[in-house]
Amino acid sequence: MANENTLKGLFTKEMLEKLDQEERNEEEKEIIEKAIEIGLEALS
Repeated sequence: MANENTLKGLFTKEMLEKLDQEERNEEEKEIIEKAIEIGLEALS
């Protein structure tokens, strides 16, 4: 999905990049994961 040339694909790509940043703690990662869930639901 992150490879799609759509708004959904761009959102997914950006959020996964944020999630992969090493300086994130577990709480921040959980927040980003929830944001991805909500964002994809909103874009559907």
